[in-house]
Amino acid sequence: MQVPLRWLVGRPELGLRVRAGADQLDRAFSWVHAIDLADPSPWLAGGELVLTTGLGLPAQQSAQRNYVRGLAEAGSAALGFGVGLSYQDIPDAVVGAAEELRLPLVEVPLSTPFRDVIRVVVDRYAEERHGDLVRNSRVQSSMTRAAVRQGPESVVHELAIALEAQVLLRSSDGSVLAASSADAQDLSFSLPEGDLDSTMTFTAMDKNGTTIAQPVWVGGRPHGWLVLARPSSLRPADHTLISQAVSLIVLDRVKPRGLRAAQNRLNRTIFGLGLARSVSPWRFEEHLRDVGLTGTELRVLACGGADLGLMLDEADDLLDGEELPTVAVERDEQLVVLLPGTGLDLARTLTAALVRRSRSAYGGLSEPVTPEHVPGALHQALTAARTARARRAPLVCFGELAGHALVFDSRTREALAELARERLGRLSAFDRENGTALVTSLRAYLEHSGQWNVASTVLGVHRHTLRGRMEQIRDLLGIDIDSAHVRAELLLSLMVWTDDGETDMTEFCSAEAGHDVQ
Repeated sequence: MQVPLRWLVGRPELGLRVRAGADQLDRAFSWVHAIDLADPSPWLAGGELVLTTGLGLPAQQSAQRNYVRGLAEAGSAALGFGVGLSYQDIPDAVVGAAEELRLPLVEVPLSTPFRDVIRVVVDRYAEERHGDLVRNSRVQSSMTRAAVRQGPESVVHELAIALEAQVLLRSSDGSVLAASSADAQDLSFSLPEGDLDSTMTFTAMDKNGTTIAQPVWVGGRPHGWLVLARPSSLRPADHTLISQAVSLIVLDRVKPRGLRAAQNRLNRTIFGLGLARSVSPWRFEEHLRDVGLTGTELRVLACGGADLGLMLDEADDLLDGEELPTVAVERDEQLVVLLPGTGLDLARTLTAALVRRSRSAYGGLSEPVTPEHVPGALHQALTAARTARARRAPLVCFGELAGHALVFDSRTREALAELARERLGRLSAFDRENGTALVTSLRAYLEHSGQWNVASTVLGVHRHTLRGRMEQIRDLLGIDIDSAHVRAELLLSLMVWTDDGETDMTEFCSAEAGHDVQ
């Protein structure tokens, strides 16, 4: 808090007289410090009105000039010299040095104790503090009403009026979210490199005034910056209003995020029921329409290779920006997301963002399907995702996989499903009983054309281990694994089989029928 020096010397009850630096009375001081040391500068923080009776003032004129120079170099706002005790008049050397250094020098008469000067200043502080509290209470009420009725844009305008400043709310990517005026849109603030997501408030002061940038975080993530600029400096009460404005902006953003999070949880439940066919197809389609997936066709995207929470956050941010709901579940340590049938570009954008966060991220995208065929599209997405992981590609579309379209032909699917039950059912039962991974090993071996090194690398085992598993498969099924016809038969079986086992495969095979599978 600052007190203008001109206001203080104008108080008639104090009887103060300006002896030097009369052209510097527009200065303001932050506090009054009475001290009679020969060199008080080490005990000064700068900006004080220093009061002295001259008790510790050296007798030599050169030392007296050095005394004044020390105050000026320490950043003192002014010097008040009490006469009538140590000195009947202010020494000429002190007056001359103050005039030369343009340090305001005020004579304090013997009839005015220093405590009276300090009391007047303290009273002024109390009045200003009370005024700030009244003003802040009024402004905070105005900003709160503005936030409730019209959102962050009105909060920005109310703050600009209250602080007589230009105010800009910008997003983390630099786009303008709200501005108090056209000029405010041009406000710029240079942040230290690497601090774009900082939690620190940055302040800059120069000849043009004060600029402050305060970060806005929503839900533990950077949302943007509130930037304010004005010609004069900011008082503590002003900083309180800025923090209040940030809080209101965050509240405005958190409220819809909370509602969206609740909606996302409901979507996850309905999606899971739809994939398990525990809800009728028309009810599933009706819910998707209600939450905003209104197209006649949908795609399923399966993402893996990164933290599930990270993937869900990235997907929610992207879909929220596109004004789309987040309909997602977890399957096999992968995130499965339902997209519009036209969502190819969305899938590419999301998987690219995931790869930037985690180099091992990947995604698989199904073909467009109608809502009743979403369970089958899940199998497409998982198949494409496995291929993307093996190829170390950010995204693979199921339509790119030659030969897989055969799986979704109604005339051949049942025959393939019966073949899968016969061949792979025995392997799956053996895996469950013995904790082995024969089905997964067979899939890797066949999908990589019998290349031992590549398949074993994908599985994360030694090639000799994979050879041993293939010998087990040969013995259990009584087949010649080296036969091209046998390999083709097994590969077709795997197309309608999922790593979850026979239940998921049966649900997949019954997609056309549209009945629940228990």
